[in-house]
Amino acid sequence: MSEWAVELRGVSKAYGPIVANRDVSLRVRAGEVHALVGENGAGKSTLVRILYGLVPADAGEIWVRGARVAEPSPARAIALGIGMVHQHFMLVPALRVVENVVLGREPTRRGRLDLPRAATELSALSDRFGLRVDPWRRVEDLSVGEAQRVEILKVLWRGADILVLDEPTAVLTPPEVRDFFQIVRTLVGGGKTALIITHKLDEVMALAERVTVLRRGQTVAELETAKASAEEIARAMVGRDIAAPRRAGAAQLGEVLLEVRDLSIGTALSGVSFAVRGGEIFGLAGVEGNGQSELALALAGLLEPEPGSVRTGPPGPPAVPAGERMAKVATEPRRVPPPRGSRGRPNPPPPPGRGGQGGVAADAGRCAWPSAWAPWACSAY
Repeated sequence: MSEWAVELRGVSKAYGPIVANRDVSLRVRAGEVHALVGENGAGKSTLVRILYGLVPADAGEIWVRGARVAEPSPARAIALGIGMVHQHFMLVPALRVVENVVLGREPTRRGRLDLPRAATELSALSDRFGLRVDPWRRVEDLSVGEAQRVEILKVLWRGADILVLDEPTAVLTPPEVRDFFQIVRTLVGGGKTALIITHKLDEVMALAERVTVLRRGQTVAELETAKASAEEIARAMVGRDIAAPRRAGAAQLGEVLLEVRDLSIGTALSGVSFAVRGGEIFGLAGVEGNGQSELALALAGLLEPEPGSVRTGPPGPPAVPAGERMAKVATEPRRVPPPRGSRGRPNPPPPPGRGGQGGVAADAGRCAWPSAWAPWACSAY
């Protein structure tokens, strides 16, 4: 039996004049954590989508456990024990955890869906690999870290022993990253193989045993992390030495550009006040669920708070009563929401003949109002 769980040989892919991958080779040893790194645009995601059969390669071969894959496809990848956890989760928010996991492979009893049995099996799988999540909770009520566990459970449910994780820590908090590391170590200790796509070198050094480096769509290095340094990997990624960043001196702060006074929202916020000056990076910290999200929504005018005021711009204009900010959204602070893929952009228009059902809307039933420039979309909130 081959020592390599996965091999990609001479893989190339171009989109018109843009070459995403050029003669790329990748070898992942069975039972290891392997990192695939490179700058943004280096071709990492394209390569693993080719491995999973989502994108056809223009040239090259895919080998799994010493056997060539003749006609790559997602169904073929799943049958070969490959599971992919995408950077942007593929979950249905309105469904419960167990329903998301079994979707497309539903267990039945006497011709009827048997969710209780599936939930029992899912709980056993969760306990085995340390993926703590209640099978009966709705996905829309989960944290990002919990949603990621559901994605991992989905591929394990289908029998995957080679896990492809695309930018798995991009949206996780530091505690969730530590939990994720432990999950990966538990998976590999249980006989799985993990291929992690990332550009965070501290995580590569802490978690991976070997690393393959892509630069401008080509393989430029294959290294053992125990014998390499983060500086060496970074040099391979960009093709030059990287000077250590120097901390700039204290910023020259300007006048107050944002002032919040006595802002309250239900039980989430009570009498919050602060000011932000020009040239300042202002941080708000706290454990999830302590009002940060509600505050951001209120500042962007997307949530109407109780008594309190918000003033933007230089001193002079009167503070705007909290309830009037909804009408001033066009000229007020902008917000980038945490789940950017689902709440930071509109859903695509529905295809002809489908009415308002243009695929699964990530925030179906939870939209604040139709967008003025696209009546089929939901405004980000």
